[in-house]
Amino acid sequence: MRISTLIFFVLLLVTASCGSDTPAATTPAATSATEATAVPPTAVPTTVAAEATATPDPVAEPTVAPEPEPTAEVEAGSETAESDLDVLVTRLVAAYPAVADWWPGFVPADHPVILVQRSSDGEITGAITVNHPRASELGDAALIADHPATGEIHRISNLKPSIEEQVADVQSFEFNRVIDDVDSFLMVAGGEDPFFAIAGEQYVATLLHEMFHRYQFGAFVENAFVEQDVEGYDYSEQNLELAVLEEEALKRAILAEPGSDAQREAATWFAAIRQSRLDRDDRVRLDGHQERYEGTARWIEHAIDIETSRPTAESYAANVFGRSISPDDGVKEHFGFGRWYASGAAVVELARSLGHDDIANRIEQGAEPAELVADAVGFDAANSEALVEAARTTLDPDGAIAALAQELADTAPNEPPVFGDEGGADHEDGTDYSDATAEVDELLEGDFEGGEIMTDEEFQCLVDGGLDMTSDEADIDPALVAACLE
Repeated sequence: MRISTLIFFVLLLVTASCGSDTPAATTPAATSATEATAVPPTAVPTTVAAEATATPDPVAEPTVAPEPEPTAEVEAGSETAESDLDVLVTRLVAAYPAVADWWPGFVPADHPVILVQRSSDGEITGAITVNHPRASELGDAALIADHPATGEIHRISNLKPSIEEQVADVQSFEFNRVIDDVDSFLMVAGGEDPFFAIAGEQYVATLLHEMFHRYQFGAFVENAFVEQDVEGYDYSEQNLELAVLEEEALKRAILAEPGSDAQREAATWFAAIRQSRLDRDDRVRLDGHQERYEGTARWIEHAIDIETSRPTAESYAANVFGRSISPDDGVKEHFGFGRWYASGAAVVELARSLGHDDIANRIEQGAEPAELVADAVGFDAANSEALVEAARTTLDPDGAIAALAQELADTAPNEPPVFGDEGGADHEDGTDYSDATAEVDELLEGDFEGGEIMTDEEFQCLVDGGLDMTSDEADIDPALVAACLE
């Protein structure tokens, strides 16, 4: 049984409640997905490349410390070229202040970072630290840059065995891990997956996207629990027709002149369609919930003005799929998971374009991005039905969206589970673990703000049995669930 990202964050919360060194993660958030394709949570975010629409305040050149002559041991053990380190430093120095300006309160330098360097065969070769107060205690530390926005950046060779042991299981990223008494954010640098190459265009964007989730844990007021049930989402013809119509309204609003009547009209349609979907099926609450967490994290990526610039209205529109979705693209992957990264970022950007001047504070206090748009245009829910019909008449005059929705709805029930095996008797040993799976599902649907989710002993049993909580999802063997949660 594969537990999705939301469950992963629940388990982080349980870790904190069980007396772990890991601080409480009170905010569930799904993992990143590419803008162009909805994918399961093993994917990582893509920053939209487009002409810049805004430029961050100029930043000072970093002070680069003289680099000592590398020893033969460092040369042999490190696959991070000096040019790659230069690229990483340049991008960090540009991105850190831009992001801090984009979202008041989120200061990347407040989060000590350890980038665990791995060779192409996965072996740990060292680390890079950003503003880590104990960098010199982790191994042989060489200062490679110092900048007001980032603090000191060190390259660590010859990690101490005790430190290497603590980071050895990190395969992608981890939001909170206490390393040498410092609550640190960890992410892989290099390794077998080329996505984690430090000079890659997406690396710094990924770093800040995931770091923003860490920030959300403490800054975002947690709303009522919303289950991330991809398989149980509303894939009815009615909801899918409205969802595609909603995306078309969002694209129209994004592309319109900021503050124009045309933008406000399309934004009002968007608000009305979203309200209509919520009124007909409560499962649509997941849209706003994920847009609040993953959409804002994607929007944070868009603050970075380096090789991959801030997106234009056209690139926001291109990444909100609309009619381009087809039954062959994965209906459940798109509508039940992947689209909220792009749509959430686009809705936040629309709120900004409409003149909303308190985005960060409102969202941190519990508002969803779509609510900000509704507020900005003075949307009245009493007019939803008429507004939806006006949108349908304008955006789907030939009924193409309605026809597509019927095809999508017919396809969804025949698709395999998005996150793989969902439990049951289809296991190598022939054992039926449906009851254990149902028990976990029931457990995770509970009230996280009251009562104990599981006992310390039950959670420790899962950890001792091999529960991996170091990346963007958690895999739990159903047999382990049955054994630990009796």
